[in-house]
This record gives sequence, C-alpha cells and structure tokens, in this order.
Amino acid sequence: MRDKDKITHSRAASDDALPDWTFIASDDGTLVETVSGAAVAERFCAGLEVGSDITSGLPRDVAELVKVNFGKALRSRADVSFEFRLEDQDRRGHFELRLIVVGRKKVMGILRDLQRFPAAAAPVKPSDVSASAPIPVAVAVLDAAVSDARLRERGIAVMVVGLEQLVTLTKRIGKPVRRAMFSIAAKRMEDCLRSPQRNNVTGSEDLGFTNLARLGSEEFLIVLSDVEQREAVGQVADRIRRAFANPLAYEGHEFTIEPAVGIALHPTDGETSDELLKHARVALDEASIRSDQGYEFYSSTMRFRALQRLDRKTELGWAIENDQLGLRYLPRIDLKTGHVGGLEALLRWEHPLRGTVGLDEVIPLAEATGLMRPLGEWILGSACAQAARWQDDIDGMPPVSINLSESEFTREGLDAVILNALDATGLRPDGLELEISEETLMRAADADVILEKLGNIGVGLVIDDFGVGYSSLGRLTRLPVKAIKINRKFVERCQHDNAERSVCSAIIALAKSLDLTVVAVGVESTEQIDFLREHGCHALQGFLITEPLLPRDVEDFVTPHLGNSSESTVVDLDTIRTRFRLCGAI
Repeated sequence: MRDKDKITHSRAASDDALPDWTFIASDDGTLVETVSGAAVAERFCAGLEVGSDITSGLPRDVAELVKVNFGKALRSRADVSFEFRLEDQDRRGHFELRLIVVGRKKVMGILRDLQRFPAAAAPVKPSDVSASAPIPVAVAVLDAAVSDARLRERGIAVMVVGLEQLVTLTKRIGKPVRRAMFSIAAKRMEDCLRSPQRNNVTGSEDLGFTNLARLGSEEFLIVLSDVEQREAVGQVADRIRRAFANPLAYEGHEFTIEPAVGIALHPTDGETSDELLKHARVALDEASIRSDQGYEFYSSTMRFRALQRLDRKTELGWAIENDQLGLRYLPRIDLKTGHVGGLEALLRWEHPLRGTVGLDEVIPLAEATGLMRPLGEWILGSACAQAARWQDDIDGMPPVSINLSESEFTREGLDAVILNALDATGLRPDGLELEISEETLMRAADADVILEKLGNIGVGLVIDDFGVGYSSLGRLTRLPVKAIKINRKFVERCQHDNAERSVCSAIIALAKSLDLTVVAVGVESTEQIDFLREHGCHALQGFLITEPLLPRDVEDFVTPHLGNSSESTVVDLDTIRTRFRLCGAI
C-alpha cells in the first residue's frame, strides 16, 4: 500500500466509533479518500482500499443501485439518498447512502448502518454542533474542492455565511423552530446559487460548480470553483445577502436577518483547507463589525485587527470589572417649557493608554466578543444606582434612559434582570426608561410579549431610530410605548431635503395622533429647532444644547431646568433659552 493510502487509513481508524463512513469517490466509483468512519466501511465492504471500486465485492443488484445513483447525482448536481440491505452470510445490515457532488467529477458519500445506529438516523441538530468546530461534511467538501483546485490549477472562493442573528432571535422559541429556520435559510442560499440565476451576474458565468454545507451552529460554508474574477465572487455574496431581503417565516414566526459573509480566495489567501477556512472566518468577523456592504474579502490587515480585537476583548473585560467604564448623560429638552424631560445614559470607556474609547467602537466590540451581556448589566446597574441617588436628592428628577441592544432585548428573563436592578438600587420603576431600536423590534418575533412584560414593571419604553423600519401603524397602537425618537438622518436633512422633511413631519403627526411623545435626536441648528417646533415635535436632544454631562455636572444643569434654581446656579438658563429659542410658552 502506498504511504498516502496508509495515512488515509490511519486517520480513518482513529474515529472508528463514528456512525457514518464519509468518503470521497471519483465519478466512476473509485475510492479517493476515507474521511471518517472506517469501521462502517469494513462492514459495508471488507478490505476496501483507496484506488479500488467501492462497489467491488457487493452483490450485483446493490452494486448496480449504487452506480445508478452515482450517475443520478452527477447529472442533477443535487443530493441523492437511498437505502438498501445486505443479506450475505458474512455481512448483514440495513444501510443508508447519501451522495453529495463535490467539484466537477467527485462525489462525497455518507454511509450509515441503520441497524447498528438506529438512534443516529436523525439529522445532526444545530444545537449539537459547536460554532467553532466544522462538521465532517463541510470539511470533506472543502478538502475535495482544494484538492481539485490544485490538480486543475484553478482558483476557488471559500465563503463563510454567518447567521448569528438567527440564533439570537430564535433562542426564546425553541430548537424545533430554529432548526426549521436554518433549513429555510439553507434552501434560500441553495436557490440563489443555482447556475441558471448566474446569467444576471456579470462574470459569474465563469464560475464553476458550487457546494453548500452546514459549518457550525450559526454558519454555512459555500465553495465556488473555477474562480477567476474577484468581482464575480463579490456579486455572488451580494446575491446571497439579497436572498434574505424578505423575512424567514415558519408556523407564524417571522424573522428578518442580514447575513454577513467572509470570503477567502485560493491560492491567494491560503493553500490549505485550514488556512482558507480560518481566513474566511476572519473576514466574516470583519464583515459583521465593520462592513457596510455585509461581506468582506480576507486581507492580511484583518488578521492584525482580529488580534487587536482579541487584546481589546481582554482589556474590555478587565475594564468592566475594574471601573474603567463610565456613563455620561445627554439631556432631553422639552420644546415648550425648556425643561429637562429625561437623561440618556451614554457609555464611555476611559482607556489608560488610548484615552476615551467611543460608543461606536465599544458596543460592536462587546457584541463580537461575547461581552455584551456583562457590559449591558454594568450599564443597567450603574445607571439605576445613579438615577436612584438623583431621585432622592432632586425634586422632580426626570427619568434616566438606557439603550438595549438586540441581544440584550431578546435575552431570556430580561424582565427579571430589570426588576433585580431596580430592587438592588432602590430606583422607582418610573425613574427608568428603556430604549429599543425600531429595527430590533421588527427582528424579534416575540417583541410584543417582551414589551408587555417590561411595561408591567412600570418602566418607560421608547422606540429609538424610528422611521427606517417601516413599522405598521396597527402595531404601534398595540405597543406599550410612551415615546419615539426620530431617526437622526431625517432630522439632519429636514432643512434641505423635501422628501426627508415630509417623512419627518409625517412621523411627528403619526406619533401625536397616537398620543406618543416625539423626540428629535441629533439637533445641530436653530433652523432645525424652528422646523421641529412648527410641526409639533415635543422634545429634542443634541450637542447644540449641551455635550453629554458628567454625573457631577447633571444636578447643576437639571435643577434650573426644573424651575428649582437658586441665584448661585452655575447654568445660565435664560441664556440657553434665548440662544436656542426654547422659551416657547414660558
């Protein structure tokens, strides 16, 4: 036996306990490689070696059945599954063989002895697969594609499609729905990868066959062969993302997700399967955090940034535990009275070497590194503790609001987390507001139930970034919310863009008709204030009024805005009201 064959059989022998024999064969049925499960292969056909016909030694009818299905799989380029029995004196068994085409003229087979492993006949559950460990089928697909590319000296593209949002959104409704949703997602990707649809993509006619395989609990692997143009691969990635433009629906549940795609090219980004997969995942990480287009090609600088994120994950974890974090508070000003109607807590990270790290960096870092939950709990606890002190010291102190990310909003037992924070700090429920983006509400299938539970606690609920998610009017009337915040892009352009002016005025009119408070954020000019007041907007936030305040400065700012000022107050309220024309009815 050749050394290569010995290595192959040695690797197979190490996982004899597996229920499946996974192998690669050429189009004529010649065994190319045993991927796993050599013991099953022995029961199927004893003494089978690399280079031999996998049907040798089988009864004629079974051998013919296998060959017929090989041809069927290669012609249709679709998966083929069938069952058969062996009743020989030396071997008996009920087998299932699944055939998956990989490359141009190779087939991956997955053989299972259903009599020995009856419980294993069910498909692998997503929840049983580690997100970081590729499943054998995906590994085999990638190995075969890389081997084929080397042999033919052609390029391939390795794409890792991340569906982390789908995992997060389905946590609360059970594994059966999650599995069904992933099956629907796989079907969408399969449909958009079918060759007839490539005619609409420039350069994609040069791409060869594609393979799709489940990679982990929240990832899929796509391998494109015969890649010559980077642009064509990018267009395929874009088409995959557009395949999810409509919500995934199953048994009354609907989820809107935006998959991220990381891409590595062979041989530019790696010569081996391990290198390509690792680099595609680095690109996926980059696409999830930084990309506007939702997909990224691997580059060496990404590796450096990934290492930076790893370092910063450690630093952020340390900062959460060692009081490097702080909160600033941005006042919400009532347009009629000039009073402070609320304070939004904004996170700041005071890094000992890098200085102040902005919210736009901290939150994506926490989401990408699994620190969002401890970070969110720190923000909630700190804001509640500070608000409770103000509530005791300042008569008529307005509520403090915090923002909930999508992962925080959909976490199990959110209402209990909020109640615990209120109990621990002594803050009355009406002293806390929770801000949830309109996009998050649209994505979460049970958003109405979550909001109802939070509303029953007595905290205020605010829809943030309103106007871009196209929430239905009927749904707004059912939600227990007290206010909406207009997406800042409408406020920024309301002076110069007629379309944005129309949207902004329509949102204000809609909210007023539903008896909701309307807050405009990102206000930067007195002209914007004039427009907002003219159309009946209730309140505003913006650096035009003040920068976010340190906790020690809040009382001096808030007190005169509550009508409780003394002669010695630091803030000149008359100047503020005159300059920004907030006096209105005063």
